[in-house]
Amino acid sequence: RTVSLRIGRREEGFSAWSVAALPFTFYDSNTPPEVAAISRVYGPLDAGAAGEEDPLLVTGSNFAPGELRVRFGGVAAVAATFVSLTQLRAMVPHAQAPQTVEVTVSNGGEAYGGSMARYTFYDPFTKPRVTSCSPAYGNYEYQTDGTIRGTNFAPTGSGLKARWGPLGVTDATFISSTALKAR
Repeated sequence: RTVSLRIGRREEGFSAWSVAALPFTFYDSNTPPEVAAISRVYGPLDAGAAGEEDPLLVTGSNFAPGELRVRFGGVAAVAATFVSLTQLRAMVPHAQAPQTVEVTVSNGGEAYGGSMARYTFYDPFTKPRVTSCSPAYGNYEYQTDGTIRGTNFAPTGSGLKARWGPLGVTDATFISSTALKAR
C-alpha cells in the first residue's frame, strides 16, 4: 500500500503537518510478487530494440521499489521501473528463437513469484511452420477439433487462421509458439 508521508512537530501539537508529502510504499517482504497481466502478449525476437520506446506494463501485486527484476522465462531477466505496488514497466529482451515464456517478477532478484502472464517471441521474417496435426483425420460432415503443432506461432487474435486446403479457412486459437487449436 502506498501512503503520503508528512512530517509534524510535537511543539505544534501535531496540528501543522508538512506542506509537501512524499509517497511511501508498504509491501510484504515475505510474499513474492505476483503477475496478473501484461500490456501485450507477443512481439518479435528483437523486441528489445522496439521495446526501448514502448516498455511492457506489468500488472500484479506486491511490487516493491528498489531492485525489481522481470524474468522472461529462460530468455533473460531485466531491470524494471517501479510505478506502483501493482504496476511496473520493463523493456522486453531480445530472444534467440521463437518461444512462449512465463513472465515473473522479483523484488530483489532472487525469489520470483507466480504468474498468470505469458509472452510469445516470434520471428516476423519467417512464416509459421506446421509439423503435425492431431488427429490427422476427421469426418467431412462436421468440424473436427485439431491440435496443430509447429513453430513460430504468434497470438495475433482474429488474425490467426488455419487453411484446410480447398475446404476453406477457419479461426485458430493460440496455445503457445508451438501449438494451436483449430476446427
